[in-house]
Amino acid sequence: MSRDLDGRAEAEVGRSEARFRQLADAMPQIVWTARPDGYLDYFNRRWFEYTGISKAETYSPDGWKHVLHPEDAQTCLDQWYGAVR
Repeated sequence: MSRDLDGRAEAEVGRSEARFRQLADAMPQIVWTARPDGYLDYFNRRWFEYTGISKAETYSPDGWKHVLHPEDAQTCLDQWYGAVR
């Protein structure tokens, strides 16, 4: 019984994530999510359209940081990592 319940819960999580991605991709705004450690783990389609950065580059360790203006980068990173801490 427990395995069946676990399987159904896992399937529902998968359906929920699929609905989230569909909704996020339909939005005209950039949407991203981050893990508690600060790693950005999801970017919607608008991100890729706006930045022109590939998925491989975006998901590299510092990929998203390439879109920051050089004059703003350090302040942005300091604030981001401060919020993560």
